[in-house]
Amino acid sequence: MPVTLKIEDKQRQRASAPGAPPPAQLSDYAVSNERSEGIKAFLLWFFMMALICGIPFAIPNMQSFGIGLLVWWFVSILVYYVFVPRILLRRLRFHGAEFEITAKKHPRLKTMLSKGSALLGLSEPEGFVSEELAPHVRLLGSKDPHFYMVTQGAINLLSPPELDCLTLRSLIQGRQRQAARLNLIQAMTATPAPVRLLVWPMNLYSVLLQLSWSELANQTADRLTLLLLRDYKLLMRAILKMHSAFDQIMIESEVTPEDVESYVNQAGRISVEGTEISTQYKIGSAISANPFLEERLKALTDWSKSKEYQDALQKLAEARGKAAPTPVQ
Repeated sequence: MPVTLKIEDKQRQRASAPGAPPPAQLSDYAVSNERSEGIKAFLLWFFMMALICGIPFAIPNMQSFGIGLLVWWFVSILVYYVFVPRILLRRLRFHGAEFEITAKKHPRLKTMLSKGSALLGLSEPEGFVSEELAPHVRLLGSKDPHFYMVTQGAINLLSPPELDCLTLRSLIQGRQRQAARLNLIQAMTATPAPVRLLVWPMNLYSVLLQLSWSELANQTADRLTLLLLRDYKLLMRAILKMHSAFDQIMIESEVTPEDVESYVNQAGRISVEGTEISTQYKIGSAISANPFLEERLKALTDWSKSKEYQDALQKLAEARGKAAPTPVQ
């Protein structure tokens, strides 16, 4: 069940070239307050940091300490927004053709990156397949052109259509300028506590983003991915499979990719099979135990059933002069 994104003629190719807006202004269908919450988190962080760094300047003989705090703040920004992505990209490039996504070695991924980035008005990202076993599908870098990384763990966990789905979703995050902030949150989560103390300005920003913005950003990426793919179950499977690799309750319950497929395919229907009832209960309980995941899935379900979603599909189809892209069975 490959996912295809077709751009049929030269006129449409020019409309989807890097720098062009996506059809019918895809961003119009983002969660309404996601952008404002992101701005609020940034302004609050900036105000708090300015206050912390500015107080020593009002105290006699403390000006040098204030300068040190300002330098600390600036260096922390450089580390996580400039140095870390560059070091990671250099490490991936160091392996040369071994990790690089090419038309010969990874034709499906290469096609998805090419067509997906053209559709969204992005430069095609440089792509790599890492040997890491933890499943990740990420777009890295603070601005276009980004670079794309998928781990071997994600390739092992996901079916090809699901990997297509999350690849397109990562490109959407780049188009919505979410990638750098989401990568900061992920980097801080993976950073040991003592190191987080050393880069406390960025850790503070990460906490503020998690409190008010990150969940809305995920909901926006889910919405826009569904608009382009029009396959609700495919997106749900991809989200749940990735989550099952990190959620402690699902890990302890030994949730498998097959369990996730059964759960999504069976949703909304009553089964008389004991194994299916057990799977529904096992995964349903794990979702209920995670309020953030539960809210995210509920928001996606409500969006897929809304009149706004149907209107958006129609406008996208009209803007492109054909039916919106759909998965081919």
